[in-house]
Amino acid sequence: MILKIEDRAGLLYAKDKGGNLIEAKDAANGTPYFCPICNCSMHPATTPKGERYFARSAGTQHTNSVCITYEAIKKKHTFAGMDPYTFILSLCRVTPRKDTKKDNPSSHSTGNSINTNDDSSVGVSHFSSLKQIDKEIDILDGGKMGNHNISDFVLTYKNAKSFFSGNAPLGARIVLCRFVRVDTKNHAFIFELFSKSAGLSATFRLEIKKNNDSVYRDLKDIFITYKEVENGTGHYVKNHRIQDVLIACDKWELLNRSQCRDICNKDHCNNCKGIFQAVYTNPKQIYLRSPEDR
Repeated sequence: MILKIEDRAGLLYAKDKGGNLIEAKDAANGTPYFCPICNCSMHPATTPKGERYFARSAGTQHTNSVCITYEAIKKKHTFAGMDPYTFILSLCRVTPRKDTKKDNPSSHSTGNSINTNDDSSVGVSHFSSLKQIDKEIDILDGGKMGNHNISDFVLTYKNAKSFFSGNAPLGARIVLCRFVRVDTKNHAFIFELFSKSAGLSATFRLEIKKNNDSVYRDLKDIFITYKEVENGTGHYVKNHRIQDVLIACDKWELLNRSQCRDICNKDHCNNCKGIFQAVYTNPKQIYLRSPEDR
């Protein structure tokens, strides 16, 4: 959601003094705003076509690689006007289940997007994939788009504390978490969201349906590799030291404490929000972020 005017980058969202993410159309002239990532000074402006955006103040530059990378994205996206459940269901299933509400085409249609090569126009459309979210979530996280908080769509390290302070079920949601291990006995994958600043953690168990051995093997090979040693034995090792992922599931279920103890290898439950379990259905519902090996 960047617009370049006079070689200066523009954003459709920026933070106010209170740290709230504000959409450009709702920004007040003369009020100071800041880049959501690097905090460089920004102000609301208007394109020749009357579209609102945030421009960097004269003499300012982005100082974070996230901002700089974001500027290079040609087509930007928004959750505004989207329904979280309908969107997440579209990532998890080819067709909705019979017990679900009918899809509302307007909830994730890109029919109202503005597609133009004119640099004086803002090009923005609705999110339609986890890949798009991966590239833009760092800019948008922690704010509100339309009638929904970002956490209504994506649970992240940044908004987890706010979400878990309430009593809402996880339900249908995209989760940003880190790969931990593969439960090779039960064909399941274990991930964790740990926020040191928030002082909490949560575990996510993605289960492969029975008799889907090929699906399990393909997914397993993404995360771990079997290493043999000299005496003929071996063990699995992670393919990457750190592998964060985005997982979309339409029904995360919180396991009870007795089930937790059978799965979790932790020796305590302090600040743990529990284990949430869901079923893997198709490749669209999981996206690997860039790994770290250092």
